[in-house]
Amino acid sequence: MQGLRTSLAWLVLGIWFTQEIVRADLIYFRPDEPVQVGLSTWNLDINNDAVVDLVFSGSPSEFECFTEGINLLLGIPPSPPDTGHYLYPLELGYEIAASPVSPLEWGTSPYGNLFASYQWNGSEYVGIGYWREEDADGYLGVQFDIGGNTHYGWVHVINTYGITGEIVAWAYESTPDTGLQAGVIPEPATLLLLLVGTGVLALREKQIR
Repeated sequence: MQGLRTSLAWLVLGIWFTQEIVRADLIYFRPDEPVQVGLSTWNLDINNDAVVDLVFSGSPSEFECFTEGINLLLGIPPSPPDTGHYLYPLELGYEIAASPVSPLEWGTSPYGNLFASYQWNGSEYVGIGYWREEDADGYLGVQFDIGGNTHYGWVHVINTYGITGEIVAWAYESTPDTGLQAGVIPEPATLLLLLVGTGVLALREKQIR
């Protein structure tokens, strides 16, 4: 029985250190309440270094995002002469890295990167963009700079009414040039269950004695 306790102890320590390494690489933020981006702008500092990385903007006709510096966003470039960049809602688990799957590309536009836009054509409002459905829910892929190094991250965005949105959470990989999966964060529950199970075994052993 002593051997069982020793083995379990080493197993717990092994999983603990493994999970700590994973958590140290992925930095995750989730506000107590989603950030509301109405007919205004909101600045996002992804890694909390006092440098604005993205600016989210709502207007009477568009919901879009502007990049700062050399930062880029995952989307689909529209055909000329349109100079925008259509942001694409990534599904949970999409691999965000240097080489995205076509037709997605890293890009940006000084005129704004479009979640959705609604324009009056003389008889009705016509929507464009891949995030235009009400309550469209997805992850925005981000490539951004930290001290001259390239990092990857995601922002969980919900387009509430076509021209406004909510920022639910965001995360980034702290190791430069390392990809991550959209919306996926380390799950501490596995370690917790193992610790509880080990405690139960120890208690049963004590009762048997």
